[in-house]
Amino acid sequence: MKILKYKNDWKHDVYTVGGERVIRLETVEIDDVQYPVIAKICSVRGRVYTATSTHYFVEIDVLGVKTRVDLNTIVPKRRVYAVEYLTKRVSLSA
Repeated sequence: MKILKYKNDWKHDVYTVGGERVIRLETVEIDDVQYPVIAKICSVRGRVYTATSTHYFVEIDVLGVKTRVDLNTIVPKRRVYAVEYLTKRVSLSA
């Protein structure tokens, strides 16, 4: 397991593991509990641009109610480990 990192570049949500971009995320671990990941493709249309990115969600139990939470709200605040995932090497050149 490796630490999952998150960054938003105004057009896309970008998740990385060990410097490589995550292209598929199946399972994460948060506070020693493993969660299956739900992937949804989301689009945002602005006045000048349109952006599409994959958002990853986990379902957590809140007072007996299953609640779907976007990982982009959890990863910046907690240590989240990628358990099952697929990556693509990130090119840092312009």
